[in-house]
Amino acid sequence: AMPLAMNVFGTDRRLLKALGLKSYGQISEKIGGLLEPELPQGFIGVREAFGKLGSMVHVPPKKVKGESAPVQEVVLTGDDVDLDRLPALFTWPKDGGSFFNLGLTHTKHPETGVRNLGLYRLQRHDKRTIGMHWQIHKDSRNHYAVAAKRGERLPVAIAFGCPPAVTYASTAPLPGHLDEYLFAG
Repeated sequence: AMPLAMNVFGTDRRLLKALGLKSYGQISEKIGGLLEPELPQGFIGVREAFGKLGSMVHVPPKKVKGESAPVQEVVLTGDDVDLDRLPALFTWPKDGGSFFNLGLTHTKHPETGVRNLGLYRLQRHDKRTIGMHWQIHKDSRNHYAVAAKRGERLPVAIAFGCPPAVTYASTAPLPGHLDEYLFAG
């Protein structure tokens, strides 16, 4: 048996609490400032703009080492891989099978090294195979296309049980060059 939490982002109150926010306006302000930055006016404006940029650059993801980490890292390889050990849900009558919920897909651009974090449908086909639906306009799909053109395989990691801010960042409408981990803080 595996503990399972469902609908943890199901109400405004729970979602805002999980993200450590008081209102959705705080999210839109942060994203809006990235998508439509104001051009600085004069020396003071330039100095303030560098201050805002510096505040984003200096918000790296929190690193936790050793036994104090609040997670369990479980890595299975080869014949030990068994997707049947994870909860996969059949939630819609016309779905083609069962799906894993909230598996965050991590990729890295093969040429630039830019990371991407996305949330895609993950269908369990059998105990060793997942089908992933990443649309052609998504960043991870772009990473895959570049790797395929180079004749390379694209390393992909899928993580379950990520912190709420990281889960939200994986779906936020961010520019492709912006690292979701930095956005999540």
